[in-house]
Formats: sequence, structure tokens, C-alpha cells
Amino acid sequence: MNDPTVVKEYRKAKLLAATSAIEIAIIAMEDLINDYDRENTHFSGGHPRQGHASTLRQMQQINKALKRARV
Repeated sequence: MNDPTVVKEYRKAKLLAATSAIEIAIIAMEDLINDYDRENTHFSGGHPRQGHASTLRQMQQINKALKRARV
């Protein structure tokens, strides 16, 4: 794999795979967060929903960075 074009296409494919995987994970996390009781809107900081929401924000930031990334 010494041809720069081949290497670039390979990296582009890997970046696309990573972006697709994290988008699927984001959807799953959103579903998990929305699964908690919607009537109980006051969740303490230690509640698992809050931890999942924090993880979701980090995943969204990673996804944003991946979409802007260059190979």
C-alpha cells in the first residue's frame, strides 16, 4: 500500500466506517435516555440518565470532529 491514492481511499473508508458506527451508537444512546420515565423530569446528578446524557454529548462532539476530519 505505497500508492498515496490507495492509502487515502483506505483511510477515507475507515473514517466513514467510524462515523457511521458512532452515529448508530448516538441513536442507541438517545433511545436509552428517552426510555427513562418522562414524567420524572428531575433527575439527580448521580442518576444513570445524567451519566448517559453526558456520554451522549461526548459522542456527539466526537461525531462532529469525525465529520470535519480530513485524511
